[in-house]
Amino acid sequence: HGRYPPEPRGRALVERVLARGTGQIVAVSQALSQYLVEFLSLEASPMVIRNGIDLTQFGGGLAGGSRAALRETLGYGSDDVVGVIVARLTPVKNHAGLLRAFSMARREVPRLRLLIVGSGPLEDDLKALAGDLGQAEHISFAGFRSDVHRFLAAADFSVLSSLTEGLPLSVLEAMASGLPVVSPSVGGIPDALGQPPAGLLFPVGDEERLASALVRIGSDSGLRSELGCLALSRRFDVDEMSDV
Repeated sequence: HGRYPPEPRGRALVERVLARGTGQIVAVSQALSQYLVEFLSLEASPMVIRNGIDLTQFGGGLAGGSRAALRETLGYGSDDVVGVIVARLTPVKNHAGLLRAFSMARREVPRLRLLIVGSGPLEDDLKALAGDLGQAEHISFAGFRSDVHRFLAAADFSVLSSLTEGLPLSVLEAMASGLPVVSPSVGGIPDALGQPPAGLLFPVGDEERLASALVRIGSDSGLRSELGCLALSRRFDVDEMSDV
């Protein structure tokens, strides 16, 4: 599902031995499959079975009044542009980089807001960073949620800032909800967004490029609509995944 380079040399040696006695190695993206070929010195590429989701849970949206009510509960106005990130609050997801980029982007798009869904060991540190950046009132921490679809339906776009990924379910769920995606160009995400891409990609860890992408998506409602329609057309159905 994902790897976290640079990986310890000993891990590569152990996994290369295990791979020789393994009948089939499966990766969730072509990029991850190629990485495993090099990391494990494989003679053949691992099979690729891309992640899938239950599409019936996403894309239904919320009735106009319900969406407005949820946004009001979260403190958002009708003219606010809300980006949502659904991810564990851990270092590899790089929320700190996102917060710094968000702070830069708000200088040009004051109505930009950020909704963080997820929990983890960095929660207190990230809240403190939001305060240090002067953005605490513009950033909402929703914690762990089992009703992620409601928060996606209340947002205007999805954002991810990870340092490494395989093929994150959060991106597939956002696309199934009709949200354009702002994401690092990592793992299987570029392939998932398709051509033309259903979102804006930036180099991994590049906070200035992320800030520029946030400005672009946050200031152009037409672009958000166009990319959102493309996102809906990229389907990652769990039934198709299980039929492979």
